[in-house]
Amino acid sequence: MTCPLCSVEHKTRWFYEDDRFLVIECLRCHEPMGVLREHRATFTEPEKREICKLFRLLFGTDKPIAWDHGAHARCHLGVKLPPPESLPVIEPT
Repeated sequence: MTCPLCSVEHKTRWFYEDDRFLVIECLRCHEPMGVLREHRATFTEPEKREICKLFRLLFGTDKPIAWDHGAHARCHLGVKLPPPESLPVIEPT
């Protein structure tokens, strides 16, 4: 079985993408979701800090409501998304 987060498609809004992370709109709950690009179950502490930094830059808050450690590491921010035109564009560093 293929991991849906390893082969994620542009079915919802994408807010950030680099070789380590994606920040996308969750297909199920429509909240911002940080996804680890590498297929593993947990984030490292530095990766958690980096995802929080991206959430703060993109959405003005950095407190994920859930660090979901299923087969593929991801976390949800738990905020209602603003209209797309009001979100900043963040370039990978």
